Amino acid sequence: MVGGSVTKTRISQNASASGRVTVDEVDLEGKFIRLSNKADEDQSLANWQVKRVVGSTNPIIYKFPHKFTLKAGGTVTIWAASGGGTHNPPTDLVWKNQSSWGAGDLLQTILINANGEEMAMRKVTRTLFHEDEDDDMGAHSTSGGDNEYNLRSRTVICDSCGQTADRPGGCGSGGLPEGLGGHTFFMGGNEPRKGRAKPENCSVM
Repeated sequence: MVGGSVTKTRISQNASASGRVTVDEVDLEGKFIRLSNKADEDQSLANWQVKRVVGSTNPIIYKFPHKFTLKAGGTVTIWAASGGGTHNPPTDLVWKNQSSWGAGDLLQTILINANGEEMAMRKVTRTLFHEDEDDDMGAHSTSGGDNEYNLRSRTVICDSCGQTADRPGGCGSGGLPEGLGGHTFFMGGNEPRKGRAKPENCSVM
């Protein structure tokens, strides 16, 4: 805290998909990437790739095993070698030759089919900003260590509707099956931001 201001962390996500499979979740510390088949039909991922770009660095590319299929309604988590996952196909795959998916303030994860076409993506942007200590205290948190950025273990508040992601009827977790969605979250607050009208529908992450 400097001069009565507090450093906050803002997480913005955009996701899209043009097929059955979505980039459902990415770990900001580079431990894993999770894909989900939202359809009621199996999807072959043979010769498909997952491309991860961190900032302006060279992309990291994972190639699926030959004949790999993602079952209808199923998920697959691709773990980096140091991510702590256990190799258990077809739900968990460990990328033994890659220690991390990479971490940073700008993460782009793209699913590419066997023809080189982009089928799904998720873009995560993390920014730090300063705000007066007594301004909307209920909607933000101070930044801590790396664990501050684990979206699945922190309270997430949608900046569009002011509801927590796990509140019934509010924002829901999971991937976006189609179109492009953009949302901004403030980490760690336990109460919705006051003074916002709640839209009827809000789908985040």
